[in-house]
Amino acid sequence: ALKFLRKHGLGRANFIPLDKMKRGAHDRQVETPEGAARLFDLIHCPEEIKPAMFLGVGQTIVAENLNEATHLAYDFGRRWRVVTVDGQLIETSGTMAGGGGKVKKGGMKLANAKGGQSSMDVVDADADAAEEYEAKAQRAMKAYKECRERRKELVEEIRSLEKIIKTLTVKVPKLRMEVDGVENTREALTQSIPELKEASTMSAADAATLKGLTAEVKKIEKDMKKCVDLATKLEAEVADIQKNILDAGGEKLKKQQKACDAANASLKKCNTELNAAKVDIESGKKAEAKAL
Repeated sequence: ALKFLRKHGLGRANFIPLDKMKRGAHDRQVETPEGAARLFDLIHCPEEIKPAMFLGVGQTIVAENLNEATHLAYDFGRRWRVVTVDGQLIETSGTMAGGGGKVKKGGMKLANAKGGQSSMDVVDADADAAEEYEAKAQRAMKAYKECRERRKELVEEIRSLEKIIKTLTVKVPKLRMEVDGVENTREALTQSIPELKEASTMSAADAATLKGLTAEVKKIEKDMKKCVDLATKLEAEVADIQKNILDAGGEKLKKQQKACDAANASLKKCNTELNAAKVDIESGKKAEAKAL
């Protein structure tokens, strides 16, 4: 390559040595947005220079117009490099380049001294027109950016709504089944209301039985009150008799009664200590068994 460059005096140039390039990158299958065609797939060239061609165009995809190119470049998660059929290019960074088919010429004209428009007038007119066009272009670009941001927001909102719709599509049948189950339960309960009303209505025989039982309860309560009064009277008489016995026995009987009460208290204390000792013995046995 260097010999060819020097031989023909072509100055400076960039070269891509084919024997130094990685093979296979251009053959990988890539899923493009909406199945758009890759520029590399539309270029027909010898097989041996395809790696170099792929290095030049990469994963650039092709669109019919600028609107479609904008859609493919920004609306699919990652950004894509897109070129339109008329040469407009959207880079992954968001910058745009290219476009236009003809070069506008003849903006400045010279006129003779006898009349016509002077070159300075033409320059001034073109400058004013250029400023006006530049202002229009800036406004249009601002509106375009706002529309693109709004479009992006709407796309995200649509995706969010689609997720909600999918969730609701799964939930709606379940909710319908639950509603049907509640409706069936309501119908069953509605049908059982007359039967329950009839069962809860007291018949004449039940009323007569209730009246008899109520009278019997009142009679029993009256008899019980008599028994309670009699028991209270007897307890009072027993207390008097016990007092009389103690009074008849004198101081000696009272001392014997106190000694008996003290002996009972001592016996109760001894039983409590004995039970505690038994518990300690059992605990010691268990501890000894664990130690062995």
